[in-house]
Amino acid sequence: MSLELRINRVGLLNELLLLNAVARRNTTTAVLSHVALRTDGTQLGLEATDLEMTLTSVCDAEVNEPGEVTIDANRFLGIVKACGEESLELSGNDKHILKIKSGRSTFNIKGMGIKAFPSCPEVLSARASTLPSEMFNAMIASVMFSISSANRCAAAEGALLSSSDGFIKAISSDGHRASVTSIQNDGIQADLEMIIGVNALRQLSLIDSPLPVEITRNDSHAAFKVGSRTLTCRLIEGEFVDVEPVFKVDGMSVYLLNRKDLMQTISRVKLMTSERSISIQLRIDGSEFHFSSENPDTGEAFDSLECEGDIIPEVLFNPSYLLEALAACDTEMVSLELKDSKTGVIIKPVNGRFWDQRYMVAFIHQLKR
Repeated sequence: MSLELRINRVGLLNELLLLNAVARRNTTTAVLSHVALRTDGTQLGLEATDLEMTLTSVCDAEVNEPGEVTIDANRFLGIVKACGEESLELSGNDKHILKIKSGRSTFNIKGMGIKAFPSCPEVLSARASTLPSEMFNAMIASVMFSISSANRCAAAEGALLSSSDGFIKAISSDGHRASVTSIQNDGIQADLEMIIGVNALRQLSLIDSPLPVEITRNDSHAAFKVGSRTLTCRLIEGEFVDVEPVFKVDGMSVYLLNRKDLMQTISRVKLMTSERSISIQLRIDGSEFHFSSENPDTGEAFDSLECEGDIIPEVLFNPSYLLEALAACDTEMVSLELKDSKTGVIIKPVNGRFWDQRYMVAFIHQLKR
């Protein structure tokens, strides 16, 4: 492995924080808990994988001797965090032991040969879709709350990304909620359609960078390149449920409400709910929204908001579901569309802050008594 280099500690730490989130902690395959180190000219390449997704990155370094090795990611991160010097000296030997020197501190970590580390799937494409990072991160954030965490359908445990005619759309649904975000951008290719798993989406949201996101895919994998970092993930197979019909209901009444006031009102009434009695009742009398909750063990709560509109009979909903949808809207005002207890609530941000964001909506199924 003979490897010798000097590297900036903070730069290395920033990359290890991301890589450590990909590497597996509890696994019978030891190498999956490791991060791979490879020198390339004046850079140190880093890579971590859990077999479903792989993150690669590079750091500038003064490379005196090229080499490669895999090291336990969590232990390596802990050592780099603990060191106080501005730069670190890394060196290795043929027994796969990495020596880390920082000032008076020296660490010798037992590693593994690079041949044991799984290779990263190669995703080659003649065309790539390119989006500004701010836009892409906002799109991911707007659909995360309604991705299923426990669903028999694998496709529901991710989000559908598709594009056509210069628009990219993100859709997710857990059977109780659904969200759709559509954004226009000239850098979008028309052949993009894939289901991305929730873990890969979470990892992408951690990559904070002003640089654009380049998206490519093949039949089995997708790659997201942001500067020197690339996340490659396995695509989820299956057919994604069509959620568009739940947003196309005739006869809906529209109400404009202050998002913060609405969230605070729901949160107060939610205080009297429990696992046994989780629902909140909503009744609209034409001039006010009346919220109430009743718990046979602790009591009841009542609150209201002024809002003019059509009269809506009593409906029940899960307050946590509604609060998560409202939190995904980052505007002062939101519109709520309601009809009756058989449909649900459609939520739309009013005058969103993104210049080319078309809409973000969330559908909340009503709870039945």
